[in-house]
Amino acid sequence: MTGIKQQSLPPALLRRRWASEFCNPKDSACDTLYVAPISCNWRATLIVAIHGVAGKEGKPLSIRADVNWTLGTQAADFFSDYRSYLGGKTPGFEIPIGAGFSVSSYQFDNVCIGIAVGYRKAAVRETFMYNPEELATPIGPAQSNTQTITVTSIPLMLTADYWPGHRQFTGYIGGGLGVSPVAVYWDEVLSETSLPGGRTGGVRYNSWVAAPTVMIRSGVFLGFDTPRESTVRPGVFFEVGYQWLPVTDRFFAWTARTITQPPEGLFRPYTIDSGGIVLKLGITVIVNE
Repeated sequence: MTGIKQQSLPPALLRRRWASEFCNPKDSACDTLYVAPISCNWRATLIVAIHGVAGKEGKPLSIRADVNWTLGTQAADFFSDYRSYLGGKTPGFEIPIGAGFSVSSYQFDNVCIGIAVGYRKAAVRETFMYNPEELATPIGPAQSNTQTITVTSIPLMLTADYWPGHRQFTGYIGGGLGVSPVAVYWDEVLSETSLPGGRTGGVRYNSWVAAPTVMIRSGVFLGFDTPRESTVRPGVFFEVGYQWLPVTDRFFAWTARTITQPPEGLFRPYTIDSGGIVLKLGITVIVNE
């Protein structure tokens, strides 16, 4: 067999020739290229270039969407007076179903920082017969009463989460703080009466209030079967957290004005905590840049 004839090129020329095949020598990310002659069985010389390019790993993005349930939305003083003076039956708000969306980035190896927005509406809707004989402090004659009270919250937060590891199944803890626009709406529909002290229906409160919000949480993430180096890695997560979102105002003031002799206490500020224990179930997509 005829051997391959060895080329005789100056070392400097070999260096420039092979370097141009892999990277721009002016690029700071391009490591030094080393050229080595290796002898074959056929007495030929092969030129092998060993090179390295400094990796510039991007910071992965985490995009999340969830459905959530908020347990324990509280307004203890408000509903205490609501039952005592108006004859309402409900102990508090129904459990609202909400939605959330967030985008965050792994700014540090195990810490993910981002922004989150949510939406939920807690409500009370009930119809009852107001009976002054059942109350310790009657405010008027018997009337049919339909109540609609809603608290719409849109929490906006900066978030930070700690991930102890980057595995297919892993847990995390975190928190957030921010501000939330909260809309409180209250409407009463009352039957007509000609008896003394009868009240008229109408909108009692309809306003937006800005409130601070703080959140802590813990959850687990289960990634789908995709390679970690894939550009897109989807998964699901389950999370339990607590959110504090208090709203304070004189919510009873307009209702008190419909009472012939209103109790003074109804004009005081009341606090509605539209947060509570938050359960989330959602989808996470991790995008490697």
